[in-house]
Amino acid sequence: MCHNGGTYDGIKCICLDQFYGPSCESMVDNVEVDNLCHNGGTYDGVKCICLDQFYGPSCESVVDRVEVGGKVNTTVIVNLRITNMNYTSVLSQTGSHEYYEFIKNFKLEMQVFYKDLPGYKDVIVISLSQGSVYVKHEVIVEAEYNENESVIKQYEEILQKVNQVLENFRNNNCTSESNGSKLCIDVDNSELTAVFPKSEKDRCNEVVQSGFQEHFQPIVVNNSLICVSSCSPNSKSYLNCHDGTCQLQKVTGAHCLCPKTETYVYTSQGCQGKILKAGLYGGIGAGIAALVIFIFTLSFFMFRKHQKKHTLFKDDDKSWYEDYDDEWSVERGITNLSEAVYEDYQQRFRPALENVDTTTQVKIQRPEVLKK
Repeated sequence: MCHNGGTYDGIKCICLDQFYGPSCESMVDNVEVDNLCHNGGTYDGVKCICLDQFYGPSCESVVDRVEVGGKVNTTVIVNLRITNMNYTSVLSQTGSHEYYEFIKNFKLEMQVFYKDLPGYKDVIVISLSQGSVYVKHEVIVEAEYNENESVIKQYEEILQKVNQVLENFRNNNCTSESNGSKLCIDVDNSELTAVFPKSEKDRCNEVVQSGFQEHFQPIVVNNSLICVSSCSPNSKSYLNCHDGTCQLQKVTGAHCLCPKTETYVYTSQGCQGKILKAGLYGGIGAGIAALVIFIFTLSFFMFRKHQKKHTLFKDDDKSWYEDYDDEWSVERGITNLSEAVYEDYQQRFRPALENVDTTTQVKIQRPEVLKK
């Protein structure tokens, strides 16, 4: 329904920046060609021609998986000393007939020599040198990507097996004469050199486009190596974008592109929680209104409380003598107190008889009568 990378929101097509129309079928006229195609894509006048692993109208998207394969050739370098032949200057000439015949016979004999080596495929002669004849060659052994064992671990086992082949030949110094080219080998003076293969991660870094390697991780599925990004469902860190599209960026890695619509808005980065924009904006407006009312009400009650407290303090500031209507007069003395005031003070100054020790003897001197 929607062309050129457009997405349908349930009502209409949402087009990319450089396209327009009901189905995003038209392209704007003022787009600069240099900025139209991304990730190394080229514009042919009609559309963008993308590099491998990129796609989309502007080559803006990266594939979420790159398949490497199930087999890998490993190499062990062996330098064998052939004792029943002498090195001549003719063997140094790689184009000579003698050199050609020697290499052909050597490869045939090595098929027998390495026949018990699992995964053996071929030998490639690197060089010939003096010392009777030293033949430096690569032994090609095929390994298979495995979910339970890394290719590095498999190669360590291959090294042990190649070394075991040499040890087994120690008692049988010469190959068979079935090809008429028997070779006698000095095992003690032969050398073995390891050439470790690239790990699964290094292999992915080799095949994935430059700038995106860190966002791809290797996995093995059905004995086949696959490099996947977080946009792939096969990835352990799969980013599920639900209604949106997962896109990979060089710097930020995988992220979700949610459909841009005028009707809905998504509440999560995974393009979930689709809600109506009208309801969202209405809810926000209602929330703001409720907050304003709450603040106004709280301010009003705080103001009333402050006013009431101020009035209370003002009343308490009255002098104690202002509580009574009767006037005091020094001339009239204590007798000028009203009965109500007198009773009030009488109640305030009651003796605490419970603190009096009644066992204490009190001696009162008998009064004397004075005679005139």
